[in-house]
Amino acid sequence: MAIALVLVTATGLMVLSMVNVINVEPGFRVGHLLALDLFIPPTKYAGASEKSVLFTQAVQRLRDLPGVRSAGAALCPPLVGVCSDSSFMLADHALKSVVDLPTAASNIVVPGYFEAMQVPLLQGRFFTELDNERSRLVAIINQSFAQRYWPTGSAVGKLIREGGPQGGQPYREIIGVVADVKQSGLDSDPRPEVFLPVTQFPFAPWNALQAMTFVVRTEGNPMGIADRAKNEIHLSDKDLPVTAVRPMTQYMSESIGRRRFATLLLALFAALALMLSAVGTYGVMAYSVSQRRREISLRMALGATAASIRAVVLREVLLLAFLGIGIGSVGALVSTRWLASLLFGVRTTDPLIFGSVAALLLFVALLASYVPVRRAVAVDPATALRAE
Repeated sequence: MAIALVLVTATGLMVLSMVNVINVEPGFRVGHLLALDLFIPPTKYAGASEKSVLFTQAVQRLRDLPGVRSAGAALCPPLVGVCSDSSFMLADHALKSVVDLPTAASNIVVPGYFEAMQVPLLQGRFFTELDNERSRLVAIINQSFAQRYWPTGSAVGKLIREGGPQGGQPYREIIGVVADVKQSGLDSDPRPEVFLPVTQFPFAPWNALQAMTFVVRTEGNPMGIADRAKNEIHLSDKDLPVTAVRPMTQYMSESIGRRRFATLLLALFAALALMLSAVGTYGVMAYSVSQRRREISLRMALGATAASIRAVVLREVLLLAFLGIGIGSVGALVSTRWLASLLFGVRTTDPLIFGSVAALLLFVALLASYVPVRRAVAVDPATALRAE
C-alpha cells in the first residue's frame, strides 16, 4: 500500500500537470491551421532578394487558394523551438555595460503571418507589403520584450537595432506589440522576441535562413488543401522540398508528447501497484479471518453481534491501511521532489493530490476486505465449533 501510494501520488501530480499544460493558451488559434516546411539548399538562392521574392510570392499564391482565409510564413513557428538569441540596442536606454545588452529571439516573418496565426495585436499594427526596402525599417516585438524594457509606457515608436554597440545594423522603429506565443512548448515560459519583415531583406540577417514554415488558415479541414498548397509553393521552384505538411494541432500534440509518455508510464505502474495492494489486502484479511475462525465462532456463540465481529475485522484493515498510508506519504513527500522538473502549475506537496490518493487507498483497502468481512459475520458458530 505504501508503494502504491507513492506511485499513485506521482501519477496524480503528473496528470494534474498535464491538464494544466493542455489548458494553457498558446498565444494563437490552433484550429483550421496548416503548416508546411520549405527547405532551401545552400547552393540555391544565395541572394537575399531572391529569397524574399520566393517567400512572398508563395504566400500570395496560398492566399488565393479556394477555402483559404489567410496565409503567412515564419522562420521559427510556435511550439517547435525559438530562434537563436540576438543582442539588441535600444535608442532610449543607456548602455552601462555590454553585459546589460538586451537579448531576444530574432524571428523573420512574411507579412500576413500574425493574421494567419491570429496572434492578438496589443499595440500598433502588423506588417504589410508596404514595409519593404524602400520604406522605413520596422520591427514588431512581443509582450514580454515590451514589459521588460518599457513597463510603464508604450513601446510603439521606439527605436531598436540588432547587434551590439559596434553592430552595423540600422535602427528600426517598433510599429507593433503582439501577445506572447509559446515558442518552445506549452509548458515553457514566454521569452522576449523580435520579429523582422522578410520584405526588408537588405537589412535582415539572412546568412542562416535556409528554411521557412508556411502557415495557412483554412475554412475547413486544413489537410483538405495540403496537396494544393504544396503545388502552389512548387510553382516557384519544383525542386524545393516541402516537408512536414501537417495541421498545427499535431504540433500541439507533439509538444506534450514526452510529458504524455511519462504520465502514461507512471499511470501504468500506479495501476499495477494499486491492483497488487488490493489483492494483497484481500489475501491478508482472508487468511486472518480463516485463522481466527474458532475465535469468531466462540465470540458469536457467547452472544457477539455481527456488527461487533465486523468491527474487529475492520479494525485490522484500518490499521494496515493507515500504516501503509503513513509510510507511503513520507515516501511520496521525498520521492516526488524528483518530479519537480516535470511538473507544471502544481506543487510537489499539493494537498489535494495527497488527500485524494490517501482516500483512494483507504477505499481500496475497505473494498478488498469486503469479502473477508462478509465471511466473518456469516460463520455459523455451531458448525464452526463442531468442525474444530
